[in-house]
Amino acid sequence: MLKAAVAVLKAAVAVVVVATFSSAAWAQSEGDRIKALEEMIQKQQAQIEAQQKVLEEMRAALKTVQENGQGDGTGRNRVVLSRDDKVKLSIEGQVNRALMYYDDGNASDVRHVDNDASSTRLAFKGAVQATDDLKLGTTIEVQFESNSTATIWIGRARRSMPST
Repeated sequence: MLKAAVAVLKAAVAVVVVATFSSAAWAQSEGDRIKALEEMIQKQQAQIEAQQKVLEEMRAALKTVQENGQGDGTGRNRVVLSRDDKVKLSIEGQVNRALMYYDDGNASDVRHVDNDASSTRLAFKGAVQATDDLKLGTTIEVQFESNSTATIWIGRARRSMPST
């Protein structure tokens, strides 16, 4: 019986020692986890603040571009900029359509025409500052001329002028 009591006592002491050790280890592990989480939160907060600063800079740059637009005085930007402002692209053009009415006493008609003197067109103008000393540029312009004023003859609906 004494042997059994000693065995139970040893077992109880072992449980208390294991429980105490486990609690200390758990507390240590939990403390480490809390510290790691706090560090992670601090890093994330720093990232959020850095992103907020970049966002504020981008908003300020956008406002400047909107306020200092080019060409039409409306404040609208007419230039597309790359991220580092070394590459620029402007998209320009004109729509020069007209309603043309004619009446020669024998025939009259209304036509929707493109002005032959200065037709509808679209242009892409690009520039890049390749180096401090070298700037390259290009212009690609496309003209759209449907139903040109040069091909309209009074009394001859939708016929082209004969080539000379």
